[in-house]
Amino acid sequence: MRPIDDVTAARFARTVSSLCTCWQLILRDETRIGMTDHDKSIAFEGVVHAPGHGAEGRALSVSDDLRGDDSEILALLSLSGIDRNAIDHGRLDYARLEIWRVDWESPDARILLRQGRLGTVTRHGEGWRAEFLSLKDALGQVTGRRFGRVCDARFGDARCGLDIAAAPLKQLAAVTMGTEEELIVSGLMDDPSHYAMGSVEVTDGPLAGLSRSIRVAGAVGDEVSLSLWEPFPDSLLPGTGLAVVKGCDKHFSTCRERYANQANFRGFPHMPGTDILLKAAQPAENVT
Repeated sequence: MRPIDDVTAARFARTVSSLCTCWQLILRDETRIGMTDHDKSIAFEGVVHAPGHGAEGRALSVSDDLRGDDSEILALLSLSGIDRNAIDHGRLDYARLEIWRVDWESPDARILLRQGRLGTVTRHGEGWRAEFLSLKDALGQVTGRRFGRVCDARFGDARCGLDIAAAPLKQLAAVTMGTEEELIVSGLMDDPSHYAMGSVEVTDGPLAGLSRSIRVAGAVGDEVSLSLWEPFPDSLLPGTGLAVVKGCDKHFSTCRERYANQANFRGFPHMPGTDILLKAAQPAENVT
C-alpha cells in the first residue's frame, strides 16, 4: 500500500472532488514534459503540467502477478519541444513516465499512481500514440545469453566483431523511386539478398538521421528494392541519399560463407534439436 499523509488523505476524501490526472515524461536526455487533463496548468516538482494537449490514458489494466500491466497514452502534438520531427526521430521512444493523481487546488496533495516507460511512439492523426509499459515489463525481458542454433550477438557489436560502420558492410546509395515502406535504390553493388535483415539510414533531406530495418531485399534490373519493416513517416524524394548496412540472418552458414566470421559465431549450430527426440531406434540389418 502506498503511504499517504493525513493532509493528502483528507483532500482526497472530500465530497467535492478537485482531482485531476497529470502525466510527466522524462526523456532520455532528462528533459521533463508535463501534461494534465485539467483546464489550467499545474506545477509541482519544478515541472509545469500544461493543459490543452489532449492527453488521455486508455485501457489501464493492473494485475497482482508478474504479468506486465499495459495501457495506452494519446496526446496532441502541441507539447512544448515536441513536434513531428521529434516523434519521427524517436525522441519520445522509451521515455520514462509517471502518472500522478493530483488535487489541482493544492498540488502538494498528490499520489503517484504508476511508473513505467513508453514503448515506440508513433504519430496518430494530429497527435501521437504510445503504449505504456509498467515496471513489471522488465521482468519479461531476456537477460544473459540464449543457447540455440542461431547467433545471439547483435550484428556488428563487440561480440560479433564486424565493422558495420564502414565499407563494405555499409554502402552509400540513392533513392530512385518508391513509397514510405518500399524503396528502389541505386548504387548497391552486392547480391541484393545480402541487404535483407539490414538497415537503411537517410543521410540528407528533412528525414536525415532516421533509420529503418530492412525486411526483404531483391533485384529490380540493375537496382535494388528494399521492403521495410516500418514505413518512413513520409515518402523519400528521388535522389535522397541513403546509407545501407548489410544484414545477417544469424545462421552459421551465413556467418561463415558471407562474412568469413565463423570464429566469432555466438550460437551453437550443432546443438541437437527436439527432432532428435522423435527418432526411433532402427534394427541393425546385419547382426553377427
